[in-house]
Amino acid sequence: MRARGLSRLSGRAMLVIGVSLMAAVTGLSGCETTSTHSVQTLPVSQNQGYSQTATIDASWSVNYKDLKSLKAASTVVVEGKITAVAGETLDTATHIPFTDFTLSVDKAVYDPHGHVHGFRVIVHQTGGIVNNTLFQVDDDPLFQVGEQVVLFLHEYAPDMYFVVGGPTGRFEVRSGKVSAGGSTGVTLPSSTSLDAFLAQVNAA
Repeated sequence: MRARGLSRLSGRAMLVIGVSLMAAVTGLSGCETTSTHSVQTLPVSQNQGYSQTATIDASWSVNYKDLKSLKAASTVVVEGKITAVAGETLDTATHIPFTDFTLSVDKAVYDPHGHVHGFRVIVHQTGGIVNNTLFQVDDDPLFQVGEQVVLFLHEYAPDMYFVVGGPTGRFEVRSGKVSAGGSTGVTLPSSTSLDAFLAQVNAA
């Protein structure tokens, strides 16, 4: 038996969640029976560890295959580092957890309307730690503090963003080289440097 829920503003993904997630969050959702989507704030637990993991299956509405279409669907493109967990919430109607991450912006690669104010933005992602269990989307694992990334973002509220296309809108930077976050989106040679990638984004 499966419970179905719509991801709240996180990459426009339809999520299918197994019964294990429902059982894990029962203690937090209590006896709430409302059918409207309300949000419960959870204690920040990113650094508290967890003893088990559970997968949230997702079918992304769009897989962007090239930088031009990915950029066209984005409000901004930024390069920077995940520096902290800003908050965790639970959608009490769907029982889907979400985590907000603080991204320290090193460079606004694409920001045609001046949406990036200051040097930090909040990135909203499906998944989180609930009742000592880590829930995350199979092909879009939760960001890790210290991770350097280039993200294609959509602003859904002032200074609040989600990654466009889930894993297809996220790129990891290691030792100056860029790799795609997902296997179904943009393909990059393994030797692609950060400077060369940013030049490609600018030219797209």
